[in-house]
Amino acid sequence: MDYSVIIPVFNSEESLEELFQRTMATFKSFADKPTFELIFVDDFSKDKSWKILKKLKDQFPNLVKIIRFSKNFGQHNATFCGLKHASGDYLITIDDDLQFAPEDISKLVKKISSEELDLVYGIPKSSTTSLKNAGSIVWKKGSKFMEGSLGEGSSFRIFNSVLLQNVLQHDQHFIFLDELLFWYTECIGFVSIEKNIRKHGKTSYSWFTTLKFVTSITFVYGTWPLKLMTYGGAIFSFLSFLIGVFFIVKKYFLGGTVMGFTAIIVAISFSTSLILLCFGIIGNYLNNIYVVLNNKPNYSIKESKL
Repeated sequence: MDYSVIIPVFNSEESLEELFQRTMATFKSFADKPTFELIFVDDFSKDKSWKILKKLKDQFPNLVKIIRFSKNFGQHNATFCGLKHASGDYLITIDDDLQFAPEDISKLVKKISSEELDLVYGIPKSSTTSLKNAGSIVWKKGSKFMEGSLGEGSSFRIFNSVLLQNVLQHDQHFIFLDELLFWYTECIGFVSIEKNIRKHGKTSYSWFTTLKFVTSITFVYGTWPLKLMTYGGAIFSFLSFLIGVFFIVKKYFLGGTVMGFTAIIVAISFSTSLILLCFGIIGNYLNNIYVVLNNKPNYSIKESKL
């Protein structure tokens, strides 16, 4: 098998058939006529997505694989599940909402085939300046600065099967695919593409779910909160030392007295809240360790037709 296309699905009944037809047409337009498969992973959709996927499977039994989760586990876990059932030499991931055009798969294939790369991302041209997009840019650049991560990426990507085997070694409860891929290679390329306006439905990523997702990434794959605690603690300790020296000098050499009950209360309250915040950060890391030790699965399959 030359290519495996993994498509996580959630409430996309209106776009699935068009996505399938356009993806199939894209591969049939290749001059070398490669072999390919499409793997749809339904992340417990509430609409008729699974019914449509079963119809596609019946019509193209050798071309389509379908899997349905028993509950909603998230896009990255659904993608990871599809990767486990893939058999292609190259793996392609794409969203189900047609914002990434299936026709652009050819750009990714051309890039990774013509250069010695393990991974290629399709990066959308920035066409909007919404607050959400601005926040995404800040988070990506911040993670690159604090963690040394890639700082760029998207859910539209292609990578080889060697990289896949490394990624499949991980089986923790929360999967962030981009971070895992970056752990194993720096041979990464980028292709500029257009991102279309969503034609059907609404995105499942609300402000709350986005914040929850970013928080999970931070505490599972990131260490910057711990670094912030370390550096912040060192800075505050140094400042406290200087303040202490100042008041000692003032009392014994300048004859002054320490005044200000309010200042003391404010200082105690601030330091206590800072300590509680640090305990909360540590607690999140301990909770993730607890979950890993209990072998919490990253997904559960209700039904599949492979």
